[in-house]
Amino acid sequence: MAGQTVRLNCSTSDIYSVNWEHVPTGRTSKNYVYLGGTVIVPYNERFSVEKTERGSFALTISAVDSRDSGLYRCIDREGQGEQREAQLAVIGSNPHCTSEEVIDENSCGIKKQEQALLLCNISYSGNTAPSLKCPDLDVTDIVNNVEKSNKTLVSYKLLIGSLPVSVESNHRCYTSRSTIPSSPFKFTVSSVINSTQQLQLSAAGNVTCVANSTGPCSYRWTNESSDIISFDQTLEIKVPGRYQCRASCPLKGMPCDVDCLEVVYISTGETPSNFQLAIVILSLVASILLATCLVVAVVIRRNRRPKNKHNHLLSVSMQNCLVRRSSTREPDVEYHGEQLQKLVTSGLPENS
Repeated sequence: MAGQTVRLNCSTSDIYSVNWEHVPTGRTSKNYVYLGGTVIVPYNERFSVEKTERGSFALTISAVDSRDSGLYRCIDREGQGEQREAQLAVIGSNPHCTSEEVIDENSCGIKKQEQALLLCNISYSGNTAPSLKCPDLDVTDIVNNVEKSNKTLVSYKLLIGSLPVSVESNHRCYTSRSTIPSSPFKFTVSSVINSTQQLQLSAAGNVTCVANSTGPCSYRWTNESSDIISFDQTLEIKVPGRYQCRASCPLKGMPCDVDCLEVVYISTGETPSNFQLAIVILSLVASILLATCLVVAVVIRRNRRPKNKHNHLLSVSMQNCLVRRSSTREPDVEYHGEQLQKLVTSGLPENS
């Protein structure tokens, strides 16, 4: 019966462990239940294996439901040896229900759904399939599909309306043969909204892009030349410029791309103080004055160069010039005014 605890025994004389496998009702592929000494996800929620020194590996299932129906295999030598099988049928089973994804508000032009689809499977025995009821849902239509081969599985397809109310809480469904409810379930509502944010950086660093979406998304970053530079959600920005992040968040397999983040990185650098600027300006002025003085000195030196190596120009000013003769027999000569101009132009007389 649904909701009870079931124990399946398996013993081996081999020194190695055993493997437990499960082939669910209505399927041909197997699932690993117990492998390498560990109960595999998602069976580990209600399944356990009790191991003893005598080689017993008993599989225990608590609160069995329709999902647990099917064929179980115990294989020794860690799945390489002999095997034994057991068939489990859960009578008056509680339904196993899954809801489809529901499209809500989005920025991709995909139509918002006003109704949702609910699928429920029930394993049963006898000639009549149990009916299904979901009292807290607005069921607008229901279709059942009985497995004709052995009449042990029935599938219900329900169309649910009033989504704004239906998606707010957990739901359960029942069969006409049992008061044990299904596991709680919720409707998955998916929405993707275009919400571009702008961020300005003054220093290099990492920036993470997060889309306004209820589901998983993939990301891509582009630079100001529209070149794709990364597919990671987080981007390390080192070079100043403009960067844009765009997310791809599919809705029921349909593509939906939205803009998420725009980043502008402007490197400000170090701003010099007023004192530093004053020092720079003074240094420039001093350099200019020094260069000017050197040029003037060179010009004056060239104009004052004597034509005779025996002439010695002792002092020159705008008013007078004193010239000492090289010979001690002749007196020194002092030039004034126009005579001084001629002296500068033509040079000193010989023996001066």
